[in-house]
Parts: sequence; C-alpha cells; structure tokens
Amino acid sequence: MHKRWLCAGVLAVLMVLLLLAIGCNGKETGEVSEGGTPAAEDTTITVVYGGAFPPESDTGLVHQAWMDKIVERSGGRVQFETHWMWSLIPAQEEAPKGVKEGIADIHAFYWEPSLTPVNYWLENMPFMGWPSREAILAAWHQLHEEFPVMSEELSKLGVKMYGLATGSPNNLGFTKKVVRVPEDIKGMPIHVWGPSPFADLLSKAGATPVELGFGDIYTGFDTGIVEGGIGPATATDGAGVTDFMKHITVFGDTGFGVFFQFVIINPEFYNNLPEDIRQIFDESEPWFVEETIRMQTELHEAIMDRVANAGHTITELTPEEIKLWEDLATPLHEEWIEEMEAKGVPARDIYDRAKQLIEESK
Repeated sequence: MHKRWLCAGVLAVLMVLLLLAIGCNGKETGEVSEGGTPAAEDTTITVVYGGAFPPESDTGLVHQAWMDKIVERSGGRVQFETHWMWSLIPAQEEAPKGVKEGIADIHAFYWEPSLTPVNYWLENMPFMGWPSREAILAAWHQLHEEFPVMSEELSKLGVKMYGLATGSPNNLGFTKKVVRVPEDIKGMPIHVWGPSPFADLLSKAGATPVELGFGDIYTGFDTGIVEGGIGPATATDGAGVTDFMKHITVFGDTGFGVFFQFVIINPEFYNNLPEDIRQIFDESEPWFVEETIRMQTELHEAIMDRVANAGHTITELTPEEIKLWEDLATPLHEEWIEEMEAKGVPARDIYDRAKQLIEESK
C-alpha cells in the first residue's frame, strides 16, 4: 500500500515538472501571437518597406514622415528597414508577389494594367467628368464596396491596400505650340507612360503616342522625339522635363483625370501585428492619405506658379473646348466596357455607377 502511494506521489511530481517545462518553453510574455496580443515593451518589430521613388521626392517625403509617425507613436517598438527606388523589388508588376512572399512587408504601388486591369483602365479613362479629387476618392471606395471584382484584384494577389490617395490633376504640356482642341495635336509625337485609354485618345486625335520610361523621357524631350506629354507635375519635375513644356493646357480643376497612389501590405504580417501596433497603423492611415493629397496639391501649385513666372503659356480651356475632348473620349469608354464585359467583368454596371456618383457629387 505504501509503495502504491509512493508511486502515485512520484507520478504527480513528474506531471508538475512536465507542465512547468512546457510552460517554460512557450512564448515569452507579450510576444506576438495569433489574434494580436500586445507585444512586450522591449520587443522590436522591424517592418521592411519598399519604395518606388527616391526618399527626397514628394511621395518619398510623405512615406518617410508616415513611418516616423508610426515609430514615434509606438515608442520605438516599430522600426522600418527602407529600400527606395525599386531596390528591393525591381519592377511594379513584381511588387504584389514580392509582398505576398514576404520580401517586403509594405511596398509602394499603383494600379497596374496586367495585374489590376479594372482599376487601371477605369483610373486612366480620360474625361470621365470628375468634379473634384475628393469626389474621385470617395467614389473609388464606394465602387470597391459595391463591386468585389475591383477590390478582389488586390486580395487575389495576396495583398492588402492601404492609404489610397489621389495625385495631382492630369493636364498636358507641349514644347512648340498652344493646344486647345483635339485637332491641334494631329501629327504630334506625345509621350505616354504605357498603354492606356489616354494613349488611345491621342491616336484617335491623330497624334502619335510614344512610350518612354522614366530614364528616357528627358532625352525624348531634349531631342524632339516627343513634343508633349502629361504635365507639368512632380513626375515631370523629377524627370527634368517641366521646363520643356512651354505651352500648358489645363482641363479644369481635375484635369482630364488623376492617378492614384497607395501602398500594399502583406495581410499575414498585418494580421499578426500586436493589437495595439495594428491600431497605430489603422489610425495613421487617414493622416497618410491627407498628407499625400496635401503634398501633391502644394507641389502642383508651386510648379504651376513657377512655370507661369518663367513665362510659359498656360491655357485654361472653356467648357465648350473641353466638351470636344470629352466627345472624342466617349467612344473609348464604350470600347473599354465592351472589352471588359467580354471577359466577364460587369463593366457596364461599374461605369454607370461611377457616372452616377459623379453626378451626385457635383
């Protein structure tokens, strides 16, 4: 009998020791776990960031300020490892895959024709009639809520959108003459960044779209390969070609459209952040958007003031002149709808809803 009790006692002690051993081999107090428990005060979270531009650029300055803000709010628990100018992931079309695979936790991104065609083509649709940049941004979020095909273009790539913001309005700058109506660009070589409805519009007007990368655009303007392009803007300033644009055509407050910019985030990285750190990221997003728009607006106004003071001709089109461009663009809208519908995209519904939101925001 005494031996049985002794054996039982030994087994009990062994069980306690085993449980203690398991407990000691678990996560340290405060370590990140599924569901987002707070991290220990001395735990450092290193976030790998990839940028598409130099740190001294307008967007680079905003992104750096946003990162500094998160570092400060986290009390230094979050630190960023920065890689600028596509130095981590070398190309736009590779960014989502790189973020999904964890090469970067966060990376700058723009709508891309091969990966996000619905968002890209609708964004690049010229002369949609957007009344303001605020209206465009609000409408885009609404469209993403109502049409999963738009939001799923990113989620199916395994990334999360963060900080969607609008850039400066798209106008046109020319080297040789004032342009008011489509007829004025007939036969003119004009720079484009890539295939888009805007490039199709130029062709329809009798111009020649010339695709040049960022590194070649200066030579294109300097040698006369191109005689115009979208601008002036921070991009043309960065490429050093704003001064070539002696004659600027302004298509109203929002130009003939605007581009979006944002960052993409690895969802697994984001979801596994400690709850308090994730909250800091969430609460910093509106600031990120507002600061991007503010910076873009101020820099665009500064560029326009500078070229005006330098004697460049700035021509603001009348509503009647803008309508000539809109009439030229409308058939391209229909072509996009038919092309997307043939691929199973509810493009007609998306387009009609976008037009409805435009009217409601006027």
